[in-house]
Amino acid sequence: MILIGTAIVQFLFVANIYFKDLKPATLKKQNYDNYKSFKMKFIQFGLPMVGWFIANSIITLSDRYMLQIFADDRQVGIYSANYSLIIAGIGLLTRPILSVAHPELMNMQYETKEEKKRIELRNQSFTQWYFILTIPIFFFLLSYSINLVNIFLGQQFHEGYKILPVLYLSLLVWNAGLFGHKGFEILSKTKVMMMLVVCSAIINVILNLLVIPKYGYLGAAYASLLSMMTYPVSVYFLSKKNIPWKINFLSVIKTIIAGLVSFKVAYLITSSIRNDFIQLFLGVSIGTILYLILMILIKGITVPNAYEKRVRLWLNFLKS
Repeated sequence: MILIGTAIVQFLFVANIYFKDLKPATLKKQNYDNYKSFKMKFIQFGLPMVGWFIANSIITLSDRYMLQIFADDRQVGIYSANYSLIIAGIGLLTRPILSVAHPELMNMQYETKEEKKRIELRNQSFTQWYFILTIPIFFFLLSYSINLVNIFLGQQFHEGYKILPVLYLSLLVWNAGLFGHKGFEILSKTKVMMMLVVCSAIINVILNLLVIPKYGYLGAAYASLLSMMTYPVSVYFLSKKNIPWKINFLSVIKTIIAGLVSFKVAYLITSSIRNDFIQLFLGVSIGTILYLILMILIKGITVPNAYEKRVRLWLNFLKS
């Protein structure tokens, strides 16, 4: 009923705008051709995006329905609660970058090779910063997911901490694909985007059918990971024909090393603390500081030389 109510409200809202502002009879005569052109573009490029969002919804919701059918309400609750916790967190990281990247990339000229190269390099930069911000959180979750679940969800969802890193990694690679498909958006190749996400949705449904009856919500989490990975991987290889999605793999490797070491050390330091909140707070603080220091030292991020020298002097002081 919530979905039906939302659909009715949205329909009334859009219908009101159409009949008040977009109805052809109310437009100036000289703009009528523009209106027809807009309608054709919407049918040609906009409708595939509607299909894209529907397929995306299937990927994010089908596992819940199949858990209900093949498992039980308890597993649906554990999976949904942990998924909601992760999607809210990664949204805080992804949306600001996408909000900057989308208008900037979409408004760049793309007629010549040089202009396409500029788009390619700019998108590479956005992707690199996305990975720098999101990858270390995966290693944080490997160590502290149990604390997060206990604090934000409670003891009844305690066992769901096992799927928290898996679900986060699923959404991490999926959202990376949102940067990768910008080249398709710019060139209005939304049909390709729709076909790719439909394939991911089909894979997701098939994997859920295979693993959920035996492994429950744990199988659903890994099915989501595998199916969500197919979209950015497909985008990466198919984008080479148009505006390539370039990824700085050296930067990604540095980010993985820095994230892994930082939060492993942070966990070793805080593992003896029994209070979930204090352990989580100290783990985040220590891990973040170590991560920034390591990224500066291994040139994972670029900072002014003066700051790098201060970091090295501070480390030498601690060593001595």
